[in-house]
Amino acid sequence: MIKAVPLNEQPAYAHLCCSECTPVVQAIARQVMRLPMHPDLSEADQQRIVATLPQREAK
Repeated sequence: MIKAVPLNEQPAYAHLCCSECTPVVQAIARQVMRLPMHPDLSEADQQRIVATLPQREAK
């Protein structure tokens, strides 16, 4: 699974704040599930993603 990257760690904003300054955001980022989303996502890919969700939720 891809780790969620907090806004203050995104390249455009990283110079504004250090990750140690935002412990709550760091904790939340470890719990967030990122899902692929774009206009060209095929129906088959959408179904595969949806089918995986219950398995991920159980972990």
